[in-house]
Amino acid sequence: MKKYIRNIVFTAALSIALMLTACSGNSGSSVTDSVQSGTQESEPQEGSSTEEASAPQEEPQTSAPEQSQTEEAPVESGETADLQAIYDKINAAVNGSGELVMLPESDPMMIDSFYSGLSEVNIKQQLLYVAPVTGFACEVMLVEAEDSGSADKAAEIFRARIELGASDEFYPDTAAAWQQNAQVQRSGNLVCMIALPEGYSIPDDIFAL
Repeated sequence: MKKYIRNIVFTAALSIALMLTACSGNSGSSVTDSVQSGTQESEPQEGSSTEEASAPQEEPQTSAPEQSQTEEAPVESGETADLQAIYDKINAAVNGSGELVMLPESDPMMIDSFYSGLSEVNIKQQLLYVAPVTGFACEVMLVEAEDSGSADKAAEIFRARIELGASDEFYPDTAAAWQQNAQVQRSGNLVCMIALPEGYSIPDDIFAL
C-alpha cells in the first residue's frame, strides 16, 4: 500500500514538473517574441513616412523676376534736314530750256572720287545727284554736317570739286560750264554744291525755296 501511494505521489510530482517546464518554455518564447517584435517595430523602414518626417524640408526657391534689357534709344538733339525735299525744290526752281534729268548716286567710291576727303568729315547725311552720262556739268551735292567746323571743311571740298570740273581738258564745254555755272551755297551746317549746264540758272538761295 505504501509503495502504491509513493508511485502516485511520484507520478503527480513528475506531472507537475513537466507542466511547469512547459509553462516556463512558453513564457520565455512569448517574452522573446515580444522583445523581437518591439525591436522590429522600432527600426525605421526604408521609404517610410518616418524618414520623410525627420528629413529637413527645403523651402521652395522663388526666382527673382528678370530685369528687362530693353533700353530706350537715345534721342538726338535737334532735327535733321530733309535733303531730298531741298533737292526737289532746287530741281523745280531751275529755269532752262528743258527738264533736268539727274540720278541719285550713293556709291561711296564714286562719291569719294568726286569729293576727295569728304568721307573723313563729320557728316550727318548726304545726298548726291549726277547726270545720267559723263561729260556734263550737271550735279547737285547736299550735306548736313555735324558742326560748323565740319561744314567749313565740306565747303572747301565742294569748291575743290568745282575747280576739278573747270580743269577738264577732255570736255572743254563742260569745263566752261563748271567755271561759269557752278557755286557753293551754305546755310548753317547745310552745304550745297550745284553745277548746271549752260542755259540753266541757279537760284540765289536754294535753302530759302
